[in-house]
Amino acid sequence: MLRSSSRALGALLTLVVASLLAAAPAAAHTELTGSSPEEGATVDTLDEVRLEFSSTLLEIGAEMTLVDGAGAEHVLVPEMPEPMVVTAAVEQDLAAGPAELQWRIVAEDGHPIEGTIAFEYAPAVAPEPSASASAEPSPSATASAVATPQPSASPVLLDGPVEAEPEPATPTWLWIVLGVAAVGAGATAVVLVMRRGTPGE
Repeated sequence: MLRSSSRALGALLTLVVASLLAAAPAAAHTELTGSSPEEGATVDTLDEVRLEFSSTLLEIGAEMTLVDGAGAEHVLVPEMPEPMVVTAAVEQDLAAGPAELQWRIVAEDGHPIEGTIAFEYAPAVAPEPSASASAEPSPSATASAVATPQPSASPVLLDGPVEAEPEPATPTWLWIVLGVAAVGAGATAVVLVMRRGTPGE
């Protein structure tokens, strides 16, 4: 009877030890199997992060933090839409550049697991307007250009007093003609006076 009890106790201890040994490898095999974004990837948009594991996780103890290109830390709120999946919405504005997703979860056996996923965040830049579009003036600019009067030419200031232009001199021949005419008129007047004064005429 005692021997039978000893055998039963030994079998029970063996079963317990076997269970513990089986649980240890199971906990060690809980590992990250996939992520979004992936390690070393370059993304231009980041609305959500996602981690996938090889075994079931506990819904407590999960932590996720994003470190952006400027070194700022953004704490995320983890959710578990599936037993082996952890997600978190990214609602903050991130600085472009090298980024890291730091995570920590708790496996089903209570063993915590943590890690880091490094990636590049390069948000898309809006295209610049083409040269032809920028060269065309807008209607408002055209209207303002038409409505704005252009300044008149500034008067030119001359150095020193302005001298009046001399009047053109009277030609010499004109003086000669006038002199001859005056002499002729005087002679004619003398002749007429003499004729009037002569008696008998």
